[in-house]
Amino acid sequence: MARLSDPQPGKGTSYPEGKKQRPKKKRSLLKSLFLLLLLALLLAGAVLSVFVALYLRDISKDLPTATEMLAHKANVASVIYDREGEPVARLFTENRQPVSLRQISPWIIKATLAAEDSSFYQHGGIRLLSIARAFVENLTNRGVKQGGSTITQQLARNLFLTQDRTLERKAKEVILSVRMEQLFTKDRIMEMYLNTIYFGHGAWGVDTASRTYFGKPSAEVTLSEAAILAGLIAAPGRYSPLSNLENSKRRQKYVLDRLLTLGWISERERDEAYNAELVFKHVPNKVQEFNKAPYFVAHLLFNELLPRYGPDLVYSGGMEIHTTLDLKMQEAAEKAMEGLKSQGAIVGMDPETGEVLAMVGGHDFAVSKFNRATQAFRQPGSGFKPVVYAAAFEAGLLPTDHFLDARIAYEKKGPKMSVWAPDNYDGKFRGEVTLEYALVHSLNTVAVRLIDYVGAKNILSVARNLGITSPHVPADLSLALGSASITPLEMAVAFSAFANNGMTVTPLMIREVRSGNGDVLERRSPVATRGLSAETAVTVRSMLIDVVRAGTGT
Repeated sequence: MARLSDPQPGKGTSYPEGKKQRPKKKRSLLKSLFLLLLLALLLAGAVLSVFVALYLRDISKDLPTATEMLAHKANVASVIYDREGEPVARLFTENRQPVSLRQISPWIIKATLAAEDSSFYQHGGIRLLSIARAFVENLTNRGVKQGGSTITQQLARNLFLTQDRTLERKAKEVILSVRMEQLFTKDRIMEMYLNTIYFGHGAWGVDTASRTYFGKPSAEVTLSEAAILAGLIAAPGRYSPLSNLENSKRRQKYVLDRLLTLGWISERERDEAYNAELVFKHVPNKVQEFNKAPYFVAHLLFNELLPRYGPDLVYSGGMEIHTTLDLKMQEAAEKAMEGLKSQGAIVGMDPETGEVLAMVGGHDFAVSKFNRATQAFRQPGSGFKPVVYAAAFEAGLLPTDHFLDARIAYEKKGPKMSVWAPDNYDGKFRGEVTLEYALVHSLNTVAVRLIDYVGAKNILSVARNLGITSPHVPADLSLALGSASITPLEMAVAFSAFANNGMTVTPLMIREVRSGNGDVLERRSPVATRGLSAETAVTVRSMLIDVVRAGTGT
């Protein structure tokens, strides 16, 4: 009978091969697969990290540096003032008047935070969960009430980026937001944001918006009004109270409800704010709408400001241009122009300083931009005769000297020979008269004889001394009848010499220009040169008084 013996120590029991070893191999295989997968993931992560790093480095090349970000200034409207400091016009591409955070109503700040980014003072510039949520919801086309962009991101986009909805733009936005949080305090970012964003109807920045919609500075805005303004940020066109009050009130309610949810106002405050009566005062923000002296301003722009400072500084630099204009006189000139049936021009000038006090170049600047005060070369007619008589007195003649008022004829030279025989306006002749009488009664024949006696070139020389720069002044006898083509501004300068004892003034329209920082860029003072002797100027002035009092003047 066979006996089974126990296995001896040290000797393994014999089993069919593979039955006990298979589980170990299986675990080993799974472990290897896990390690390989982990290695692959780590490798993929490393590759992705390198790719992201290279991508971020690549898109960061054209982003502003920290120095550029610190030096950045928002577009600020330049303002033209009259001689008393009253605004005449605002020049801008974006009508903006920056204010400090302490000049902004706390209700505006709270309402903006509630509507756009309630955790602004807690996050570091971006909210990853919000970005992810917005990304998912955009993929599913469900949209979001409150996007993934923080206030810092919105500011970065508005200051340095486009509005394109691309992954690259979003990545740049995130990079800039992180940088801005490192460079600026939260309050400074909030201040920049409120001064930068667009509120609709041409209003850039919260202070301009407050004045546009409510006719008051941002410091005086109430809770009810602040909810309206904060609601505009998401879509100014859709929520404008001036064009769609129903949408605006619905958005206002959303902002007020958010303030209540956050615990920043009570239910009573919310209800009172929603039911409060809103008084809107639409203040125009287009350049052409806010311009009390369009012909004067246009002349300054194209002849002084733009050639000297360039469009960027003029329209975006926040300059202060203090002019010589007198708004009251300007308004009077505008009304006087309204009474004319035909087109015309008016120039008001201080004869002692040359300061232009009023300028109107036509009936309606919106209809015709042509400035007849400075661009229209027209024949002055008998208005040129004082220049002729001034030249005669400079040559030694006296008002009491006699000249003949009788028919006179001159033979023209050329292929078509003819006779030029100037006549008086009434067709009558008075015989021998004094020069004073001839000017008072505007006798043409005497003026022609006077030029023939003194010399046309001498007349032209005196005209130049009196500030007439027009190239259309013929050096011939026809000057007696005012055949020269001269602008009203030149005539104002010439006649100023008679009132200013012979001193010819240079037209002055700008007194001072300051930069957006308040630095004085230039100051201008009156300039006058001797155009006539004081005796001649006083003589002609006295005769012109008689022209109005007893002659043909009006």
